[in-house]
Parts: sequence; C-alpha cells; structure tokens
Amino acid sequence: MSLNIAIIGGGASGLIAAVSAARTGARVTVFERLPRMGKKLLATGNGRCNLSNARASADNLWAYHGADIEFAVPALNRFSPCDTVAFFEGLGVLCRVEAQGRMYPACGQASAVLDALRFECERLGVRVLTDTEVTGIQAAEPGQESDAPRFLLQMADSRPDTEVFPYADRVIIASGGKSAKEHGSNGSGFVLLEDLGHKITLLSPALAPIKTQTDFVRQLRGVRVCAVVTLVNNGKNAEIRHGEILFTEYGVSGIPAMQLSRYVSKIGCVLVLDLLPDFALERLLSSAAELLSHAGDESASRLLAGFLGRRLAEAVLKRFGHSPETPAKDIDIPAFFRLAKALPLEVTGTAGFGASQVTAGGADTSQFNPQTMESRLCKGLYACGEVLDIDGDCGGYNLQWAWSSGRLAAQSAADSVDSYIFTTAKI
Repeated sequence: MSLNIAIIGGGASGLIAAVSAARTGARVTVFERLPRMGKKLLATGNGRCNLSNARASADNLWAYHGADIEFAVPALNRFSPCDTVAFFEGLGVLCRVEAQGRMYPACGQASAVLDALRFECERLGVRVLTDTEVTGIQAAEPGQESDAPRFLLQMADSRPDTEVFPYADRVIIASGGKSAKEHGSNGSGFVLLEDLGHKITLLSPALAPIKTQTDFVRQLRGVRVCAVVTLVNNGKNAEIRHGEILFTEYGVSGIPAMQLSRYVSKIGCVLVLDLLPDFALERLLSSAAELLSHAGDESASRLLAGFLGRRLAEAVLKRFGHSPETPAKDIDIPAFFRLAKALPLEVTGTAGFGASQVTAGGADTSQFNPQTMESRLCKGLYACGEVLDIDGDCGGYNLQWAWSSGRLAAQSAADSVDSYIFTTAKI
C-alpha cells in the first residue's frame, strides 16, 4: 500500500516536495493556509521569479547562512541549479541565465513557474486543501504497530471535506518562516516543530530594508544610486556590499542594504555610504578644480549636480551645512567629496518581518539528518525550506534551497522504511 504523505505548506519547497513524492507513487496531500498555493512565489524576482542562481551550489556556501551551513551540502549536491533548470524545462518552463548568474523563466513571468507546478500536482493526483491551517501534529506512541498511521493532524476548523484526511504516514513541514505574512508565512511551522520537541534558533528578518535617521534620506525618497555600503557595528566594519541602493522615506533599500540587514544589531550600527565608488578622491578633486576655474558665482548645487545628480548633491550639501545656492567657490570642495565618499547614516533598525524577503534562523538543523531532512527526534517527520535554520543571499539562492531541500525531504519520506521503531511520545 502506498504511503500517505502530508505536506504542510504550499509554497516553493512544499510544491516541489508534493511533485517529487507523488512521482514515487505516494498519496500526497498539501495543506495550505491561504486560499491558493504559491503566493510568495509569485512575488519573487519582482514578479519574474528568480528561481535559482548558477552559483547556488554546495561549492558556494558563502551565499548561505545558518548555525551550520554545511547542513545544506547534501541537498544542494543532489539537486543543483542545473537540476533545477532540467526539472522546470521538463515541465515546459524554459529558463535563462542573466547577470550575476540569476536564473529566470524565459517568459519572464513567475506565474508560469507556479502554474507548471500546480498543473503537475493535478496530473499526479496530489490532493490540495487550501484555506486549511494545521495547528498541531500528534505523533504515534512508542511501540505502536508499524502499519498504523504515525501522525494525526489537527486543523484550525473541522471541515467535512478534510475529516477523512487527518492521518498521515509521513509529514513534511514546508511552511516557510515568518516573513511577508500576507504571502503565507506566519511562523506556524516553528510552533508545530517546537511542540514536537525541536529547538528554534533566534529568528530575525533578513533581506529587509534598513531604517536610518530620516533627516537625510527623507528628501531623497525614490532616488537610486550605485554605492558601496559598509555596515559599521560599534565602530568596527562588519560587512560591505556594492550595488544600487534606493533611498526611502525611512532609510535605505536595494540589494546591498537588504544583504546587510541580517547584521543589523539593536544598538551601535551605522551605514557608511560611498556615493562615488568608481572614482578616487584625487580624480574627483581634479575634475572639480577644472570646473571651479571658470565657475564664477555659480551655485554649488549646479556645479556638483553632474557628480551626484541634483537631488543627491543638494542633500549632501545640506548635510555639509550649506545651502544648495551657496556659491561653489565658497565650498570646501575636498571636504564635500570626502563626505560623499564616506557618508554616515545612523541605523535605527530594519523594516521588520513584514517587509523582509526571508527569515534568518529557524529549526535547529542539528536535530535533522542532512542526508534525508528527517527529524532526529520524531521518525517520519521531515522539514525543508525556510522553516530550517538555513537561508541565502538575494539572487535566487533561497529558492534553490527550497527546491533542493523540498525534493530531498520528499524522496526520503517516500523511500523510507515502514518498520520504524518510534522514539518520541505524543505531544
């Protein structure tokens, strides 16, 4: 008789787990809290679905984070970015590689990725229960007969169409973290795992905009600039990122800032911006001196607009203590450019879980087998994706982890031996 596998969460890791398990002949049921599956997937890559990265392999663990990033190696080795491309092309989704190794569906639409997964679930007979929240998992007593269901799922509401599906031989928790709650991740998977004895490490928002003192940034809302961004933590350079940043009314967004958000502590953090990263100070001073030689009474903002753009030049001048209309000849030009190349912004925090793309922290990976994604505490229980204490940088790394870990969890659950000796008591 085929195994009955319950998958909690219909996001990226849950969907690939459903397809992978169903392809083995297992009976698969997906429990999704929202009215439809894959809502967060639709939002990835600005709606284009950055579904992987050519560098998102076990050879590039620098892009992953967690208490033990080596935990990710077996899953990434068994399902690499090349395997991801082959998998989706097998579903009719052609892929292409863009800048920095980022992989997208060739059609440029996240909906194509989600539809391909949904249609494959339908073809394989996967049972999908939306608007259905699992609130508890009861594990079998030690010594219970091996042919009896191992898990009883408890739902928020008792519905006639789900009452025949509360039991499962295997359970895969693929419910995500607690970032972007409107997309489905509300942290419920952490509660389920804690109730079964698992430790949850410290949770914090990652890939989130950074909030700063607003006097400088508010006047620049909507301005984009290429910069080198250094996060200084209690006087020490913690991390440095380079790329396009976006000023907001409350701080700084864009990929460099979001990559640094995981390192923001509650006190003592400063962002230092090099707003002219491609030019040495000497080159800037030489160019400015030539302009000053025939500037006359021209305002500083007009003379400096070509270096930084008008709005940014005016904002730096104000930070420097001058009106934009101050004659350029009255400005300490070397001091102005030194400020533009090392402009400090006091950090007040991050935009929080609601604005973050991923959750740092999660289920302690030491309590799971990296070769199978199975719990070491509760036989027949598996976890994958963001609910585990593994997350990646921006650029397709998190989705690759979802695909790799979800597939490994599903194949392990479907292939596992039925005659387990139980080691856990019911919750």
